[in-house]
Amino acid sequence: MEQISEFIQDGQVNEHELDEVLEEFDIDELLENEIKAILTDVTKTKITFQAIQNSRRYLSNGKR
Repeated sequence: MEQISEFIQDGQVNEHELDEVLEEFDIDELLENEIKAILTDVTKTKITFQAIQNSRRYLSNGKR
């Protein structure tokens, strides 16, 4: 039982320590930057896909 209590005490973080970590790493900003990068890649992929679709339409119309 004592081991469990020690484990819980070791795992606890006080609010001051948590604020320091959040300020140091600014996790929200990191996540925002990752999401922006993903959205940029998705947009580029959409544009490429549309270009391929348009090319296929153009080429298939020329064969008729």
